[in-house]
Amino acid sequence: MERQTGTLPVHFTPMLNVHNQLNNTHPPLELSQLPELMTLSSSLLPQNIYLDVALENKEKALRFIADKHRLNWPQGNADDLFDSLLAKEALASTGLGKGIAIPHAQSLVISESKFLLVRTATSIPYDSHDGIPVDIILALLSPKNNPGIHLTVLAQMSMLCMQKSILDIIRFSQNPSTIRDAIINAEPPVSNE
Repeated sequence: MERQTGTLPVHFTPMLNVHNQLNNTHPPLELSQLPELMTLSSSLLPQNIYLDVALENKEKALRFIADKHRLNWPQGNADDLFDSLLAKEALASTGLGKGIAIPHAQSLVISESKFLLVRTATSIPYDSHDGIPVDIILALLSPKNNPGIHLTVLAQMSMLCMQKSILDIIRFSQNPSTIRDAIINAEPPVSNE
């Protein structure tokens, strides 16, 4: 597959610029600097879409995410990943509101960003900003050595959560491939400028 060159889409650039200024890091990433598995759709495989999972609360959801990540990517340690997810939640809840959470963490033992989607069987308490229980969990686990990629994928995930039609497919489809296809079709195009 031929690599695209150019800058990230304009709507991702401000987030990366702020991150870079705060952390005294490099200028915005060029597409040629990003790994092949940078997009949400390429980071989300149908086998990493879990539908109607019986979870009781946020802690059990985070444990489920860490355990599934460990099964699918053996280089990680489930306990370390769980601790990283809990630490992020201790700073601020990743419950965005409207029934959506985006738990995320970075780890030195992860070599590439991975995205898991969990739809809960029933909504669970999650300390969301609006107080609404969560039924859609979009989890991101990324390498710690590249915060720019982590922020870029989080921005893509946030944009996805603004699309009611995609959220409806996630909430009601019984087919992981249908959900993944909807995410692929909704993914913002990458600029070649």
